[in-house]
Amino acid sequence: MKTFPLVLAALCSAAQASDITVDIFGVGSYTTPGSLYSPELDFHSQTLDWRPFGLTYFDARIRGSFTVVTPGVDTLDLYWAGSPLNFRQGSNFYIDGTQYLFWESDGAKTRADVSLVAGSHTFELDYTPPVAETNIGSDVISLPTGKNGVAIIDEDHSWGPTSSVPESSWLCWLVPAGLLLLRRKQ
Repeated sequence: MKTFPLVLAALCSAAQASDITVDIFGVGSYTTPGSLYSPELDFHSQTLDWRPFGLTYFDARIRGSFTVVTPGVDTLDLYWAGSPLNFRQGSNFYIDGTQYLFWESDGAKTRADVSLVAGSHTFELDYTPPVAETNIGSDVISLPTGKNGVAIIDEDHSWGPTSSVPESSWLCWLVPAGLLLLRRKQ
């Protein structure tokens, strides 16, 4: 009976989302919950008020992992709600080291169809908030816009389980109750 807690922990942890690590260069890191079956993430893309550690300008590396259960093609979008006119911003998105999406001053690819095989995959998003050219007297300099936010949107959610059965995390509540009933009969 001592193996039961280990089996229950394994069952319950299998249904948990993986963490996303956010590294803010020169300042520190933090983690936030991510999706188990997708690299989808959103850091204030609608409100543009992302201020990690109170910063208005920073460089970030956002990384995590996800599991492809159903291999195939999924459509991902790189989203930033600010106007790209007169702004320069850098965002580069990778899965397993291959670049799929980017938004840089010299071009953008903000939508991609990504084909992956079943298994565990890593992702990484390098992010630099936008700057705008600003006239200061007779000089033109680039200053942060203060509009910080980015998202990777999973349009299809096709890499998860194909079954219509709810996530198995609800089973974690039934197993102890069933064992108590079974134990009571003995």
